[in-house]
Parts: sequence; C-alpha cells; structure tokens
Amino acid sequence: MASLRGALVIDRCGTGETGNGRLGSPRARRLRPARRALTFALAFAAASLASRVAAGGPASEGAYHRMKKAVVIDQHGFEKPMPALSLLIPSDWTFEGALVYPKGMPCGELVKFQFRAQSPDGKLAVELFPAYVWQWVDDPNSRRLLEASNQQGQRFGKAGCDLLQPMGAANFVSKLLAPKVRPGSHVLGVEPLQEVNESLKRQVQQAQAQADQVGLKVRISADAARAKVAYQAKGASVEEWLSAVVTVRAQPMPTFSGGRMGHTTSYSEQARFLFGMRAPAGQLAAHEKLFRLIVSSLRVEPDWQSRMTQVQMNIAAIQQKGEADRAKIRQQTAQDIQRIQNESFQNRQHAMDVQAEKFSQVLRGVETYRDPGSGEKVELSNQYGHAWTNGTGDYILSDSPNFNPNEHKELKGDWRQMQHVEPR
Repeated sequence: MASLRGALVIDRCGTGETGNGRLGSPRARRLRPARRALTFALAFAAASLASRVAAGGPASEGAYHRMKKAVVIDQHGFEKPMPALSLLIPSDWTFEGALVYPKGMPCGELVKFQFRAQSPDGKLAVELFPAYVWQWVDDPNSRRLLEASNQQGQRFGKAGCDLLQPMGAANFVSKLLAPKVRPGSHVLGVEPLQEVNESLKRQVQQAQAQADQVGLKVRISADAARAKVAYQAKGASVEEWLSAVVTVRAQPMPTFSGGRMGHTTSYSEQARFLFGMRAPAGQLAAHEKLFRLIVSSLRVEPDWQSRMTQVQMNIAAIQQKGEADRAKIRQQTAQDIQRIQNESFQNRQHAMDVQAEKFSQVLRGVETYRDPGSGEKVELSNQYGHAWTNGTGDYILSDSPNFNPNEHKELKGDWRQMQHVEPR
C-alpha cells in the first residue's frame, strides 16, 4: 500500500465576517484603478511571505495537512454578498475576516482587508492587518495648509490623512506597526526582505520609467522588511514576525511665502501587506513551512475584483460628467483624451496582468491544476507535485509519484488525478 507521507488533504468550506461600508462615494478622485491595485497587492502579499520563509523548514504538524478554504465576504458593497478574498487554513483552525469600506475614505482608501486565522489552542496564528496610508510635505507652511484642509474635510464627513515623515519598511514595522498592533511588545530584531526587495526594485523601475515617459515628475521608492517581536499572550511567551511593504511617491510642489514663489516636496506613502505570523517563543522556525502554505494560498476573488473595477470606472464617469456640466466647452476634448488613455491603459494592463499572474504564482509557490472531469481550475501548492480530487471540492496533494488515495480506506471517495495547467 502506498505511503501517506507528504500528502495534503484540502476541504472546501468558507467562513468570514465583514465590516460595514458602501460603494459609490464621490470622494474617489485620487483612487487608483481597482484591478491594478488588487493585482499588485496579490503579487506582493505573496512575496512578503515567500521571501523569508524557508522552503525546507521542518514541519512539526505531521506527514500531511488537512486544509479548508476560508473566505472573506463583502456583505455591503454590492446588491448581494460576494466572496472577496480567500485562502487555505488548517481544517481545525478558526477564521475571522473583515472587508471594510472606511467612512470618509481616509487618504482615498476605498476598501481595507483584514483577517486572523489561528489554531484551536491559539498558539499559532496568521494575521493580515489593514493597510496604512499617510502623507507629508517638507515645507512647514504647506504642512499647516494640509492640516487645515484635513480639519475642514472632516466637517463634511471626509476622513483626514495622517501627516507623518517618510520612512522605510524597517522603521515602519518596528516603530509604528509593532506598537500599534502589539502594544507592549519587545522588538528582538529587524531585517530587510531581500527577495521581496529584488522584485520591488524591478517594479519600481518599471513604474518610474512609465512616469518619466509621460513627463510626470515623481520619484518612486519601495522596500520590505520584517520585525521579530516578543510579548506575552494569555500568560504565555510568544514571538511573531511582523512584515510590511512600504512605497513612497515624492513629487515637487510650488510654495508661496513672504511674497515669493518656491518649491518643496510632497510625499504619498503606503504600507501594505501587513502580515503577522505568531508561534510560541522559540518555535517560529519550526512552523515556517505551514505559514508559507497558508499565506501563499491568498487570492483575491476574480468576480469581486471585476466588480470593483467597474465601480472605479463608474466613479470616473461621474467625475467626468461633473466636469462637463461645469465646463461644457471642454467636454468633447476631455472625452476623446479619456478614451485614448483608457484604451492605452487597458492594453498595457492586460499585458501586465498576464505577467503579474505568472510572477505571482512563482512567488506564492503555487501552480494551477485542472479537474479532468469538470474542467474546473484551482491553484494549489507547488511543493507536492501530484494532486487528486473527488469532484466535490476536496483535494489531496502528495510529493510521492507512487501515492494513490484510492488505496487508502481512510480517504473515502472516488479520487481522480488532476492535470497541471500552465498560466496563460
């Protein structure tokens, strides 16, 4: 009889909770297209994990992992609830997730994700914290104007944008993230995420080249780091990795002081892919492979992503119509320019999406399999090499070419081997 060593059994069952919020706010002028933002988020969320988790780390959880699908549901964004984000977690773990539309859209943020998955005894956990966005300007007078603008916007229900000096990922995770999400924790060390930084460098170069091509005067930088923190949780000593990817966009802006024109620099900063991976003190390394398996399965649901893209297009259309009403003489010219830009963007975006999908799969350590019976495709870990399905949403992964689940009585069902599919 074939061995069960290296097998991974997956149950499909979704759970999730959502926050409150609504779509369609008119205060979305500075939002990026949702499809591009979410594709970017997926690629680097996976990179944040893959860069610092040792692929060959010991697995203290046994010869195989039984997993289930956990889902964050968008309850309030559309006419009916929609799955928005999914991942695989051990079948006996609990899961709490939320998708929130922040009131007043602080710093133009339309939506925020967060979740926590943890073992039954609470000793192991993987957590995604909401992204954080802030701004800064070097000139003191300009900062005072921004503060006044934030205060005025708050009177009309628009959330302000925090004013903080630009900082890299290392300072963010150790000086801002750790005190915020783990008050009283002790930072044991901070280190850059080298593999993520290598991929970030390529992404930044591409974005900088596009900005230069259209004459946009902007300097873009990005880096990733993680901090190892220690603290007490329910009377026990625990350790946790807190990781983040921080991007900074610096642009020149004019100033006027003392009757003279001058120039300063303004900054838009974002910290995303804020992951926490927790284990009892001294046991982080022993669970790296399991953490990698969980976070590498993170996936934005395509249907929800498509709807968010449409929302952004609707917001843009509303803005265009408002401009046309205020200045009809510019309407036709504005529409022609927008059409040309949209066509150019869609062509570039399609090519970027194809490359991002391939890049994301490599970073996340997953590959696509097809059910030979139904034709359904699913992404599963590439650490095993062989997959089976029983056609009811259950999967088995194994790293043994001789393993056959039909030979094991405890794995009831009619299992058929799945086919590898290359991303296209």
